[in-house]
Amino acid sequence: MARALDPPFLQSPETVEPAVRARQSFIAYFRELAAKRRREPGEDLLSALVAVSDAGDVLSEGELLVTLTLLLIAGHETTTNLIGNGVLALLRHDGLGPAAAAPDRVVEEVLRYDSPVQLTSRTAVRDTTLGALPVPAGSQAIVLIGAANRDPASGPEAFDPARAPGKHLAFGQGIHFCLGAPLARLEARVVFRELARRRPDLALNGTPAWNPTTTLRGLATLPVRS
Repeated sequence: MARALDPPFLQSPETVEPAVRARQSFIAYFRELAAKRRREPGEDLLSALVAVSDAGDVLSEGELLVTLTLLLIAGHETTTNLIGNGVLALLRHDGLGPAAAAPDRVVEEVLRYDSPVQLTSRTAVRDTTLGALPVPAGSQAIVLIGAANRDPASGPEAFDPARAPGKHLAFGQGIHFCLGAPLARLEARVVFRELARRRPDLALNGTPAWNPTTTLRGLATLPVRS
């Protein structure tokens, strides 16, 4: 499913078809779950979204299903990758010590150094120009978050939790800033701190493997020992 978020020019039939099937499975699952919440509403986000959808003036049925799929991917895949990328960066440098001493700073540096979201896109609503490049209305621009986080003037290749925190675009900017940013930061902070406390001697035990995706950057495997 994560491959479906990659730009079309980076995809092939071999990657698109499984992603489409996965998306269809998600939609079918959420359609059934939404129907259940209509019959048996609870005190959860899904029930609230179903109620908004049924009001008819905010979310259509299709928008409801797409929103639920987005929440699952954005709320799970990105945070999982943030934690995995962070553990790998720590183990490749000074170990888990910084995570125990300053987990907040570790989270911010991981977001800059190896963001779980490497790019996003924007659609031009009117004709404009970027630098010397004309951008016609309706065209799509790819924003490379990973590149924006590597300011050449700030020693970008060094993993340094002591650097000034927060100078990154891992959560986007402006009105599209990630709504889940506080929760993602909290989850990663707790995991890094507790991992450092419980497994201070954690070390790499093999070669990590990356998922074959571009937009979402994360590990398929991270072999470790303790």
